[in-house]
Amino acid sequence: MKNLLILEDNLEHCRQLAHLVQLYNSESDIVFDVTAATSVTDAANWLKKHPADAFLLDISMDNTPGNNEGIAFARYLRSTPEYQKKPILFITAYGSFLPEALNELHCYAFLMKPYTKEDLFRQLYDLSHSREELYIKNRDNIYIRCPLDSLQYIQANGRYLKYVTTDGVFYSRQYTLNGLTEKLPADFVRCHKSYVINKKQIDNCDFVNRYIELRDCPEKIPVSRNIKPDAIFEKNL
Repeated sequence: MKNLLILEDNLEHCRQLAHLVQLYNSESDIVFDVTAATSVTDAANWLKKHPADAFLLDISMDNTPGNNEGIAFARYLRSTPEYQKKPILFITAYGSFLPEALNELHCYAFLMKPYTKEDLFRQLYDLSHSREELYIKNRDNIYIRCPLDSLQYIQANGRYLKYVTTDGVFYSRQYTLNGLTEKLPADFVRCHKSYVINKKQIDNCDFVNRYIELRDCPEKIPVSRNIKPDAIFEKNL
């Protein structure tokens, strides 16, 4: 079960949205425990006592032109360590907020009003089956959603980091290799001064010739002499 927090200022719309999520629960293998709030204050107070796994946020909390309290609440969430990577689904009638929601706040999706039950169900399905991700700004300053289970290795390449995934390759100057390593889960290990690999992608380890082969990856990843196989690759051998 995942805890889902809804923030919608219109009480009728808030109840309707919560009802639709309950209908989705009756048809899904993954159930959302729904909490609905009609103000940013109520939502923030609820979070002080309860964890949340995902958010459905209305961007404009009243009919005042330019109101974006939902954006402000999302910014608060992203400033909190436990919610920096939790999926946010924005619901709004104002498409002008799309660039900010995507590029700054890395929202999971953007549902435009008026939406249908099918629209919401489709987003809830994707939300319930979402994977842990990184948001990386590429060389064109566009944020790319990178599922960690698709990330094979990262290589320091001049001023850039090279990200090799099962879906392709891209480059970014957003992080240093040291800085990025601190953000990655334990499945990722620094095997060389220029390489971080995903241990779940390992196909073969050769500690005589000091290289690692990853599944469906033609490149042999070098391994530093100070890397001990029993300590780092024990589960993969």
